[in-house]
Amino acid sequence: MSLKHEGLYRLAHGNSYSTIGPVFNVGKSTVIEAVQDVVKGLYELRDEYIKFPETIAEASSSIATFGDLTNLPNVVGAIDGSHIRIKAPNDSALDYFSRYQQHDFIIQAIVDGKKVFMDFACGYPGSMHDARVLRRSTIFQRAEQKNVLTQPTVNVNGHDIGPYLLGDSAYPLSPWLMKPYPEGTRDPREIAFKGHVNPKNVHFLFT
Repeated sequence: MSLKHEGLYRLAHGNSYSTIGPVFNVGKSTVIEAVQDVVKGLYELRDEYIKFPETIAEASSSIATFGDLTNLPNVVGAIDGSHIRIKAPNDSALDYFSRYQQHDFIIQAIVDGKKVFMDFACGYPGSMHDARVLRRSTIFQRAEQKNVLTQPTVNVNGHDIGPYLLGDSAYPLSPWLMKPYPEGTRDPREIAFKGHVNPKNVHFLFT
């Protein structure tokens, strides 16, 4: 049996290395090697399967996946961060200690309305704010340089609106990233808008 089976089993079920070994009649070190090989293989294939929409057709396809999720027009993706727990590193342990009272690193991900990953950036220390992670990511540079998130546009009340991402309140507002109004607003229009840019809807896409 190929080592990929042990590696895939570990990634799919999350069992410990020591419990997986007997299932395949191999040692713990073999399981560890298998996991490393599978992860390396998946990483090498990332660009074939995780693609941010660049053409109008690709963006339109992603926008269509949000049709039943929000009344907002031209939403192309949802962005959020996830904290992956790790053992305290020997160096810079404090940097990796997050607000969740644990050592972890952050993965920033963008998905479409069907929860399909379109972009990711990972390895940032757990103490780093989501907005700072975004600013350090490649997608931020590409969007700011208008290499992505420019087409198609829709006309809303006389204004051309390009495609954009939905994020929660941790992210900075920009022409290509929409976030909810701050908590405590009493303006009926802002309250209604917050109902469409509900952070719960964003988080739902990452569960």
